[in-house]
Amino acid sequence: MSQMIFFPEPLPDEDFRSIVCRYHLMSSNSIFSETKEELFGIRSHKNLMFPMKLEYFCCRLPIGHSLRLNTFIEKHTWVGLIFCFLTKTNQEKIHMLMKFGNEKLYQTTLLHIAGLFSKQIRYCPECLKVDEEQFGICYVHRIHQLSFLDHCPVHYTKLINACPNCNHPLSKDYAEELIYQSKCKKCKSTIGALLIDKKNSLTMFKDKLLQDLCKLRDCSEKLSAEIIQLKLMMKLWELKYIHYRGRIMKLEFLTEMASKYSLEQLEAIGLEKAELVTKYFVSRFLTLDHLRTHILFYTVLIQNLFHSVDEFLSYSHPIANQVPFGIGPWECYNTICKGYNRKVINRCIRKSKGSGGSTISVEFVCPLCGYTYSRLWQPEGDESRKPLVVSMGHIWQEKVMALYCAGYSIYQIRNETGFSESALKTYVNQLKYQMEKVSELKIPLDTSLAISETATIGVLENKDIFRNILSDTAREKKTRKRLMMLRLHPREYNWLYRHDSDWLNKHFPRQPSVKGKIDLKDFDIKLAKKIREVTNQLETTCNTRIRKHTILNQLTPLEKSRITSMQERLPESARVLNQSIEDLESFLIRGLSRIFKKLRMKGYRTVTFGAVVSYSKQYGRCGDETRTRIEMILDQLNREF
Repeated sequence: MSQMIFFPEPLPDEDFRSIVCRYHLMSSNSIFSETKEELFGIRSHKNLMFPMKLEYFCCRLPIGHSLRLNTFIEKHTWVGLIFCFLTKTNQEKIHMLMKFGNEKLYQTTLLHIAGLFSKQIRYCPECLKVDEEQFGICYVHRIHQLSFLDHCPVHYTKLINACPNCNHPLSKDYAEELIYQSKCKKCKSTIGALLIDKKNSLTMFKDKLLQDLCKLRDCSEKLSAEIIQLKLMMKLWELKYIHYRGRIMKLEFLTEMASKYSLEQLEAIGLEKAELVTKYFVSRFLTLDHLRTHILFYTVLIQNLFHSVDEFLSYSHPIANQVPFGIGPWECYNTICKGYNRKVINRCIRKSKGSGGSTISVEFVCPLCGYTYSRLWQPEGDESRKPLVVSMGHIWQEKVMALYCAGYSIYQIRNETGFSESALKTYVNQLKYQMEKVSELKIPLDTSLAISETATIGVLENKDIFRNILSDTAREKKTRKRLMMLRLHPREYNWLYRHDSDWLNKHFPRQPSVKGKIDLKDFDIKLAKKIREVTNQLETTCNTRIRKHTILNQLTPLEKSRITSMQERLPESARVLNQSIEDLESFLIRGLSRIFKKLRMKGYRTVTFGAVVSYSKQYGRCGDETRTRIEMILDQLNREF
């Protein structure tokens, strides 16, 4: 491998394609493919934005040349920006590909981000003049090749890709040939500049976005898709857009974000307001692949969440839930316990309340006295609220029971112990109820058999009593409806339902459910009408081809189920559904105006059929008749705009 005799020194912010073209201009090669083969060992007429086989190229540089491989990548390409939004694994792949790989390998698609860079080489007329005076030659500026940027951030002149006088392209496709003077090659006239208003809100938005993109590009060694994803998740957690249970409230956040930007600002980064809240966009929001394919959007998102890129780089806020009331131990508040006001409780029970999980009920049980209390916890809530007593514990209960059985009244027990009067009343009433039950049933306390026999007697007595109550009511009201019995005697009905269902089914049989027949003919007419309305709406809002599932997804689950399983019984709906499915030609014509607007925004003065095909390959598959219609529509749109 022989070394080159010379190689031009790169100029400030010069695009790598421009460096290669200047070498071709100074070399003795007659065609560009010879230069490409000489520099990279690849015979091709394409001068790509992201070069491959740079290790081969650097080995051929002249002896004593100060340039290094990383210099070309960092100072003369936008690879650094894309690296920030690639995973660590993909960063290593692309780095190796650029050093040793072939531009035909499929992995290079990781560098091809739709809508990020202009497809045509663009120039600032003022920069052409300044470069020609200062360096004696014009060259391509890297900063001018971002698709959203339609002006020079230094001179605030409109960027151009064709001569304003004769509309002749200033560069060939794939940057095979560029301009080196500030004059048009065809009409020989000096390329004039068109100034823009630098204080315009949209211009200022683009300038701020450009500054942040350049900062991210220059910090590519510190960033990756995983780091950006993590920092954004941290910020959303801090702003309460991540639920306590971990659900990310994507739709709520994107809806709020869409309201902060104008239609023009979102269109500048290749999005529409309605697109931000679509199911497709919301489901992929913050995924690693979505970060790579929507670099401009996530840069704007960083602007929205952080004051600057520097703050974004240094930001760190852990995503972690607080432990309700800490990890213990906790105090016992029972005044008669040996551990009173001491941290003797080592375990607790935490339960999520029915409020979405943001409220936690925590129950504490003292191991010494059985005293049990609970407290409610909420994020950033007041933890000093008085706890709720669940049980006073076995020591307290034994002491109260001993005094009560000794003949003490509630007030005497209160004066003797200092216990709460309300707690004493509640517990004494429970004692009375238990003692009355024991007295009525006369159950020997030490005989489990007696308890079982008494329980059986009680069940039989309840059965007869409850049966008689329902039977008497049925004769009096002259009805056997279960609902009536449930309303008049809920306790008796529920008991019999659980313990004597056979008798209940015999004397109060269930009424057979009679569902009204569906008028399928009327349903068919209404559903067909709705399908037409849904189709008309989709034709104005849907950016993709309208297929059968596209329409079905707009229907209710019931409508979708019936039209899917009962097509023969819903002939009108089935016919309208099949007619509403969009063929390729109709879709291409419907989406033509949208693509026309996007191409005009990217700097096309006259949008041709070839430009449309380069934007969307689907148009290349249309028939001759459809192509003729598309060309007629484009002629009309070009005249109107």
